[in-house]
Amino acid sequence: MLKTKPGLSIKTLSLRLRTSLLVFLTLLNIFLLSKVNFSSAKSSNLSVFAAEVISKCANNTYPSACYDEEIPHLMDKISMEDAFKVTALVQAKDPGYLYCHAVGHRLSKLEIDKDSSKWKEVIARCPTNQCNNGCLHGAVQTHFQAESLPNSKIISLLPDLSDICKSLSIDERSSCSHGMGHLLMYLSNGNVNSSLGFCDQFPPINGSIYLLGCYDGVFMQTFQKGSPEDQTLARASNLDISKSNVEAFCNQFKKTAHDACWEGAWYFFQLEMGNASYLLSYCAKVSTEENGRCIDETIAHLATAFNYDLDKIRTFCSGFTGKFSGTCLTSAASHTLNLGEPRAISRAIEICQIIQDPASAETCTDNLVSVAKTYFGPEAVPTKTLCGSLPPAWSKKCSS
Repeated sequence: MLKTKPGLSIKTLSLRLRTSLLVFLTLLNIFLLSKVNFSSAKSSNLSVFAAEVISKCANNTYPSACYDEEIPHLMDKISMEDAFKVTALVQAKDPGYLYCHAVGHRLSKLEIDKDSSKWKEVIARCPTNQCNNGCLHGAVQTHFQAESLPNSKIISLLPDLSDICKSLSIDERSSCSHGMGHLLMYLSNGNVNSSLGFCDQFPPINGSIYLLGCYDGVFMQTFQKGSPEDQTLARASNLDISKSNVEAFCNQFKKTAHDACWEGAWYFFQLEMGNASYLLSYCAKVSTEENGRCIDETIAHLATAFNYDLDKIRTFCSGFTGKFSGTCLTSAASHTLNLGEPRAISRAIEICQIIQDPASAETCTDNLVSVAKTYFGPEAVPTKTLCGSLPPAWSKKCSS
């Protein structure tokens, strides 16, 4: 039985309870509305930031390079996570800005610079399936690039570095091993042979050492010197590699290392690579086992250089004949899909639709489904976006 204070009736108490409840619900509603409005305002602010970035870069000869410079400046005002959201908003507004790997590097570097002791936390906060894991690469490189360590110390670090890759999803581990190749070059002060040796000693990740990915990172760091830090490292390595001597440089390595070196050397021959016949003759210089990978990876690099422009990809791939014509478009489509953004997914489907031979077009689309399920995961948003954009005939393949 409900007891009341003397002189306080049940009816009065009920009225007070109802009034209190009404006040509570009113305040709760105000609070929830304020949360919604705050979230809406935050989203609106990010849109404003994105519009400002686009406006600043509108008259730039190379808007994508301008975006890569301007978006990191926002880190003085917003979080790293929000800076990546702004990046996505800019990509949604400008069809030419599909590749944002460089900005991923810079955003994670700025975040680690705030507190270098939290570099592992920054890696955990890096967005997955955005900017080709540029955030992950940048975080790992930023933490270690200032340090040149003796070989014994690097060897002792290898298990810890392997643990970083093991903590990531399966699709990110290959990218992580590639990042480790870059990292090992920094730790060894640009010593290519030592870095390759460390790749050989890298503890297994999920049953594989991802050796080629690590080698690829070593040679990419050796050949491509995009940042001031890269240039400083190149000077420390005392290597003067150019278009005229890179083939002799690669020939000093054996088997897998040679192939990774020559595949990475495409960077010196970008103009020539626009010719399909030249690309095929170039990749004929690697082992038979690696020939297909060389062609596929070089097409991926060119698709990036073309900024995933449909007409440029179509024109380039038209230079291939026979089986290689469909193979070229299939490779370009799958690497476009790997970007993970909705517009990139649509572009990947469009690339497959260029293929005139019905069987080859079906193979291309089948490959997209397979790549999405392997790279992103069957239940990931990019996979669901892809499957939802395909004709019903692929529904069963998507769900199996």
